[in-house]
Amino acid sequence: MTTYLSKITPAIRELLILRTWAGYYAKTPDNNPAIRRINEIDEYYIAAGFSGHGFMMAPAVAEMLSDLITKEKSKLPIEWYDPYRFERGELRVKALQMG
Repeated sequence: MTTYLSKITPAIRELLILRTWAGYYAKTPDNNPAIRRINEIDEYYIAAGFSGHGFMMAPAVAEMLSDLITKEKSKLPIEWYDPYRFERGELRVKALQMG
């Protein structure tokens, strides 16, 4: 079967694609996640906007959130990820760079 792409780039006709990957890329204005208890909703916590590196950060984020929920503080530096930083105009530099 000839596809439009193979008409543009003939070498692609010989390419065997085993898998493709697609998904939603959620990100924040400074590409750092928002992690913290939300003030407006009682007992509601957020951990979102990981820009594709959430799987890698999951163990540390789980520890942060479990400490916040059970001890109301975290020994890990959670202040960096304060979701209210956007309202204050405090965008961060990238805390993590991949690739």
